[in-house]
Formats: sequence, C-alpha cells, structure tokens
Amino acid sequence: MNKLLTLFLLLAICGCKKQTSACRPYLDAVKDGSIPRKTTRIKFNDSLSRELDYVRDQMYKEKTFYCFGYLELDRAAFLKTVKNYIKSYDPATVYSVDFIGKGKNICSGDTIAPADIQALLIYHTDKESYLTLDYINLVTGIKESNRISNAYASVSMYHIFEKIKIRDKPFLVTVKDKDIKDDGSVHLIKRKDDVLYKQAHSK
Repeated sequence: MNKLLTLFLLLAICGCKKQTSACRPYLDAVKDGSIPRKTTRIKFNDSLSRELDYVRDQMYKEKTFYCFGYLELDRAAFLKTVKNYIKSYDPATVYSVDFIGKGKNICSGDTIAPADIQALLIYHTDKESYLTLDYINLVTGIKESNRISNAYASVSMYHIFEKIKIRDKPFLVTVKDKDIKDDGSVHLIKRKDDVLYKQAHSK
C-alpha cells in the first residue's frame, strides 16, 4: 500500500491501535454488513448537505467518549463539498478535511449545521510538497500549520480535548478525497521531528 493512501486509511481503520494486515478499513466492514451502519447528515452550506458513510463511538484516553463520522467522496464531489472551507488553498494540494464540533450527538442521529463546527484540520501539501496539517479555529480565528510524519487519530483527539477543550458532545467528521494517489512526490518529516505527535503523546 502506498504511503499517502496509508495516511488517510489510518483515520478509518477498525479499532486497532496500530494498522496491521488483519485490521481492515472500518468502511469495508460497514459496506459488507459485518458492522451495523449508523449515520447522520452534515450541512456544509445553505445548498449542500451530505449523509455520512458511517458514524461510530470513539474514546479518548479510555475515559471520554466522542463521536467520529466519516465520508469518502470522489475528487470532484470532495472539492465541491469542502470548497467554502479551503478558499485560501490550492485545491490540488488538499487531501482531507476534519470538521471538529460540539453540541450534537451525531452517533444518535443528530444532524450537523455549520454553526456546530468549531474548528478544521486540513491535510494538504505545502509549497515544498511536505504533508502538512493546518489547525483553524473558526471561533477564535487562530491558525497553526505544522508539517507532519503521518495522520494520527491521537493528534485529532489532542485538538478536540486539549487545544479546543470541547466537553459538550464533541464530534469529529473526516471528509476524504478517495481518489488521492501517491505519485512519489509527497514528503514526510520524521516522527521525532513531528511537533504535533509529541504534543499529543506528552501526557
């Protein structure tokens, strides 16, 4: 499996802590009926809403529950869906967008409105082709950009619970371009140099 596809499968795998050949993507299990499908809808703007491929309960540090939602789209649909959130980016460089929010129990079917979304995590490549994660707080206007060594669920959870400190029905929805291809041009920093990974694992 190529590196870039591996990165974005990490957010959709079954409940394993590490990816192994025996741990197939959660979405595959939903599609073949191995796992009961739960879902809801997210409204991206006044004219566009989409049903998620699935939602599922997650746990942070074995004590705090939140809900994770996942949606894979082809390239054209992906760009149409997230266009209002990536206006300052070259669309060709964006692979995935995480929507972090609060106040809705999406695992129980609550629908998501734009006002529920508190922050974004945007996975893209920078001008030197390094995989980069941008954190954008839509409430405060804070933006942080870091080159990363991989796409880690622990880093997403760190943003929800430690940076934004969401306590009221936290959720995260990943919207991913399923047509991404690794042409060998994407660079990854080493994990020892990954600031976000260190922050997420410092406690």
